[in-house]
Amino acid sequence: MYKTLRINIPYVFMPFIDYSSWRLNLFVFIILATLIFSSDSLAIQKNSSTIVVAEDIGIVGVIKRETKSLSLLSVDDFSVIQQFSLQDTPTSVAYDKSAEAFYVASFLNSSLLVISAKTFNRVASLKLERPPGAILTTKAYLIVSNLKFGTVSVYDKYNLTLLKVLDIGGEPRGISYLKERDMIYVADLMSGNITVVSLKDLTIAKRISTGETATLTDSVIFDLKNDVAYVPQTFKNNDNKTLQFDTTVFPSLSVIDLTTNSNVRKRRIGIDVVDEPIGIPLSGDIYGDHLYIVNYASNDLTVLSLDNLTLVAHLELGHTPFGLAFDSSNSRAIINNTLDGTISVIDSNTLVVIDTIKVADFDESSALLNGERLFNNSHDVRLAKDQWISCATCHFEGGNDKSSWFFPDGKRSTPTLFNVVNTAPFHWNGDLDEIQDVEFTIQDLMSGLGLSGGLANCNPNCTSDESNAGRSQDLDDLASYVKSLKFPGYITSQNKLVNRESYDRGRGIFQSETTDCVKCHKPPHYLDNKNHVTSLVGGDDFMGAINTPTLLGLRDSPPYLHDGSASNLRQVLERTKEISDHGKIDHLSGKEIDDLLIFLNNIEIPDVLSEAFIFVEEYNATSSAPKDQISMADIDLSVVLGEGTGNLKLSINLSSNSAVDVYLAILDLISNDFFMIDKNLRLGEANTPIIYKTSDGPISLIKESIYDLDFDPLALSGSRFQFYTIIVGRDKSVYQNENWITFDNQLIEF
Repeated sequence: MYKTLRINIPYVFMPFIDYSSWRLNLFVFIILATLIFSSDSLAIQKNSSTIVVAEDIGIVGVIKRETKSLSLLSVDDFSVIQQFSLQDTPTSVAYDKSAEAFYVASFLNSSLLVISAKTFNRVASLKLERPPGAILTTKAYLIVSNLKFGTVSVYDKYNLTLLKVLDIGGEPRGISYLKERDMIYVADLMSGNITVVSLKDLTIAKRISTGETATLTDSVIFDLKNDVAYVPQTFKNNDNKTLQFDTTVFPSLSVIDLTTNSNVRKRRIGIDVVDEPIGIPLSGDIYGDHLYIVNYASNDLTVLSLDNLTLVAHLELGHTPFGLAFDSSNSRAIINNTLDGTISVIDSNTLVVIDTIKVADFDESSALLNGERLFNNSHDVRLAKDQWISCATCHFEGGNDKSSWFFPDGKRSTPTLFNVVNTAPFHWNGDLDEIQDVEFTIQDLMSGLGLSGGLANCNPNCTSDESNAGRSQDLDDLASYVKSLKFPGYITSQNKLVNRESYDRGRGIFQSETTDCVKCHKPPHYLDNKNHVTSLVGGDDFMGAINTPTLLGLRDSPPYLHDGSASNLRQVLERTKEISDHGKIDHLSGKEIDDLLIFLNNIEIPDVLSEAFIFVEEYNATSSAPKDQISMADIDLSVVLGEGTGNLKLSINLSSNSAVDVYLAILDLISNDFFMIDKNLRLGEANTPIIYKTSDGPISLIKESIYDLDFDPLALSGSRFQFYTIIVGRDKSVYQNENWITFDNQLIEF
């Protein structure tokens, strides 16, 4: 019997190959075959991770998302060999010995960077089809999980060509490679389900459920000695009607029988039973006779004996550890503390932390960094009693846990926190009027001591004049981080895939007077910041009016309605047809309902002000402005290019017969970053209004020169900017399009 053997020549060799010489080709074949098949010790990474050890070349690779960097360290003393600044937030790093390369995946711009392990040069980059959750190399492939698209992409790891896309559903993230059986196990982040893929024929071999209440799952840890795998997870007790702090979520370890690829439910153990309460066990691995479990929220490491899964050691780590790799030559475990600039080094023989190494520069004074650490922390008793829960437990990375919980005012579904700053008042019943009012949630529901040093200013609710803002730097920092949460770029990627004709029809239906949807769900945020009583959200646990939720990001935020009683948006519309106080859609045909669903699931989320521009342009909101408010701020923009030089002149023609505020803004059409700007071209914080000019009116027609700037055309080559002026009534919010009197815009391209 003969077999065809396909040899993929690593791209690092390709520049040296003379294809006209068969002798040289044969020589290269022999050399490569020797390299590839002579060693069972070929370094194979078992789990996707934020850290990897290339033992054959003595290098540790560590990514830091906050600093957007990759650090290559010497495994001997952890000195920095080379550091790479990345253009985007990295999610995963892999190393492959046969390809002699490091791979770094970045989420927001959906890219893959390849770095030579010999020269440390950037040798290749690839625009991925989808934003990557994690990456991992196998014997033949580069595997990429597409977190928000329910797919896994398989690439040739040498030439980076896409070979196949597997539709596995859910939110696939962590990837684990069982080399001995040439299979990968893909973890669904939110459902806890595991999908087994055979790499022999690139097909789905098995789907494994770890339980209906499993969540926050990223890794599968193989114990070949006992022919099982361990899955660190968090389990939810959604039926806990009293929402007791210690009976709501549980850190657990599921066990999978590798012979049958089935969940052994009776063998599941609660990690907090064998160890002190810990929060969000996400990553782990086996070394020797010990199982290492890295706990993301409680900032610690649990080490269990493989013989009986009893506690051997409990070690304190740095901020928000995620990612584990072993340096077997020195019997050390290395853990990436993701929200500080360090790694923790563990002696695997004595099971003690022997060193904490700084590998990247973090701005320790940053309010956002401190706020993000607090958000993810279950270790701090001010945030949660007995280390049981963190903000991230239900709002991992700012999203929602796809669950409903029993609160004192009834069953409530978990909302996403993306764009939450623009959705006040907060909570389903609108009882919080500022982000700092989360202090009430911390003290009342999470049983923490609180960050303010006293009782929350929330009696009987958080809508009084007494503010929680300013009472504590930590509380303000936590609020700053929550305010900074924006919709990830994958939503834009999803929108590009929809049928535009159907989307546009659905948008027209939504904004039609015949449906009345925009009465409460007004662009740009698709809400009205008010509470309403509607029979759509009634029920036995209904208490009072419900605050209008935003419709942005609906695709990724099920279940729907205040109590999570609708598992999908079609169910919401079916109920809406039957009542009279939640829109008017009973006259719509089945095709029109389908178009409306396309729109609702894919509402475009550029910058919020850009969304308002779209709305105003299409529906002529200026026509509703009072006739005594006749104003304009037209842009005059000119660019003169010379040989190696450029000059930009921008001015506005301004007139108004009423009291107005004038805003200037600039949108980078490449990055979609949007900023308000002042007269000196200083950028304000994103989405933060800066008033360019205030007038009591009337103003006769005047021309104001704003910019006269020289620039290097080469440095701006390929750039596209949109300049805007916006006029609103004096002291009116620029974010509410009904306040707009007029606006103007002009595009500039280089």
